[in-house]
Amino acid sequence: MQGKNLFVAVIGILSFISQSNAIVSVENFFPFGITNGDSYLASGDDTSSPQQMLSTPFNFFNYSHTSLWVNVNGAISFVNPISTYTPKCAPVPRNFSMISPFWADVDTQAETPTPSNGISFRESTTSRDLLQAKNEVLYAFPDLHDINFTWSYIITWNNVTFYRDDPSRRIRNTFQAILTTNGQHSFAIFYYNVIQWTTGTASNGNANGLGGTPAQVGFDAGDGVNRAMLSVSCTNNVVNIGSMSNVGKPGVFVFQIDSVEIITPPPNITRPTQTPKPPSDPRSNAVGTECSSDVSKAWLDVVFVVDTSNAMSSRDLLELSGEIATFMKPFTFGQNGNHTTRAAIITYATNVNTKYNLTDVTTFSAFQSAIFKLHNYANPDDNGGNVQGGLQAALTLLETQKSFRKRAIILIAAAYDDVGFQGAYQTSKTIQDDGISILTISFAASDGILTQQLQNISSPGYAYTSDQDGLYISLPFALTQINCFCPPSSIQFKLYNSLWGNYTTYADCLYGFNGDTLPSIATLSCDPGVLISATTAQKLDFISDYLVPHDIKSKKYTIGLHRSDDGTWKWWGYNNTEYALGSYPSWGQNPSPDDSYSYEWQYSGFNIKLMPSGDVPLPYACQSRACDAGYICDLTQP
Repeated sequence: MQGKNLFVAVIGILSFISQSNAIVSVENFFPFGITNGDSYLASGDDTSSPQQMLSTPFNFFNYSHTSLWVNVNGAISFVNPISTYTPKCAPVPRNFSMISPFWADVDTQAETPTPSNGISFRESTTSRDLLQAKNEVLYAFPDLHDINFTWSYIITWNNVTFYRDDPSRRIRNTFQAILTTNGQHSFAIFYYNVIQWTTGTASNGNANGLGGTPAQVGFDAGDGVNRAMLSVSCTNNVVNIGSMSNVGKPGVFVFQIDSVEIITPPPNITRPTQTPKPPSDPRSNAVGTECSSDVSKAWLDVVFVVDTSNAMSSRDLLELSGEIATFMKPFTFGQNGNHTTRAAIITYATNVNTKYNLTDVTTFSAFQSAIFKLHNYANPDDNGGNVQGGLQAALTLLETQKSFRKRAIILIAAAYDDVGFQGAYQTSKTIQDDGISILTISFAASDGILTQQLQNISSPGYAYTSDQDGLYISLPFALTQINCFCPPSSIQFKLYNSLWGNYTTYADCLYGFNGDTLPSIATLSCDPGVLISATTAQKLDFISDYLVPHDIKSKKYTIGLHRSDDGTWKWWGYNNTEYALGSYPSWGQNPSPDDSYSYEWQYSGFNIKLMPSGDVPLPYACQSRACDAGYICDLTQP
């Protein structure tokens, strides 16, 4: 198909677009952010992610791609990263093969990526994401009722501003692009939330991010011929894209993009009826209760154990000091107050020395002053790497200067030494058995032996290298995950992320009872918690694998889904709240008017059904709120 003909076809898309002021709520976006396994694009201008290798080939314009780049300037590319900040508004060369949800001059260099702003991305094969992708595609293309997706890629530009804007003015855009495929047919889904600017000042935009050469939205094969652009691309009207659609839902666009012609949804067909949604509650489809990631409210005792042998030069230690000060700055330092953090510094070469005690902490400035003295402790003539001694010293310090806070050790090493590591693994196990988490940082990332040995010492999922992208984001988040914990009498819900080799921890403490109990009474017995929720397959699998064999030991057990006073089925939330049943699980049999409670039934092997019931005695499963940065709880309770 020639570019002109394709462009004419695309103009037709906008003839049936809904013109309302509605937008896609961020709550209705595909889940995103670090708690959902996303990576963040580092702060910058005209930058791109490293090449992202795809586990499933993705067909785009009849060409199969096995990698992509996420570009800060609102585009996804398949051949090269793209630094160009002004959209071409014309066919692009081969090295620009790209999908453009909003190609414009995005600038994030003045801001640190956080869950509230930044660019994040992930590959996903979770049932939650694949189901949301299928629902959008089936709404756009109802005839594809047999399609089942196996892969998705989710990129979110959240609260991003334009080049040369003052970030304090909060002129922001938020949008999301989702790629999905069943291995043969590929689709792109665009969500638009708030679009307040279209142009950077270097693209001749004005002080409010308008005018000049506005953003481009669409697809380009990079062959000079095959491309498809929305007619508002490169016009001032692109600012209104959040109130437009090619499926009749403002802010939502869906395209089939695997062949040489971009296929748009047919306009004049009967689409599936969508029942108006009640006010959405994110808990209804949440994997679990998210741990607070507010580092300013963390309550931690952190001991830094730093290698000062000749493997770490004075300059290395100065660099390390800056990195530590950067990621610890958001914490609230102090001796007093529930939501305060203390930090200590121990150095080691052949000998081990405590340079700064937990009891010395007064303010961040005082800690920063102490950490920037590290370069004075360099030992150019000492090749000892007494990791074992450093860990023992940290344990002693944490035991003798104990407080109510959650405890952690951050061990930084630059070289592997056989003698220095002797006994370290057993010591690390003793430390972890005492409820203390160990994070390790390999300052010599190319040293595979050191990196592997540190992984053996660290708590699962908490081994890092000093040169990895976004370490200043990962470490504070890891510390808030560590600050999210349950009493020993319960099992904390957590999921392993195979892509990143770590765990995501949730603020749900699970426990159960094997005695047959009426659901109406079990609700009271769970106090101070509630009957358990199983809002996703991942959580139900965890309950089946860990809680059932440990506490319940029965194929049938009562859970928290119940008929509420308004006649609808709801889960119990914490603090005497309720929230609606979401998209999971589906009933194994339809409830009767007399049913008010529910239970899970593992009826065959690993097959489980959600069943309605009356007030029938069964074993039951509970959950209570974990301690985390935002919630200091009573550890004497289950």
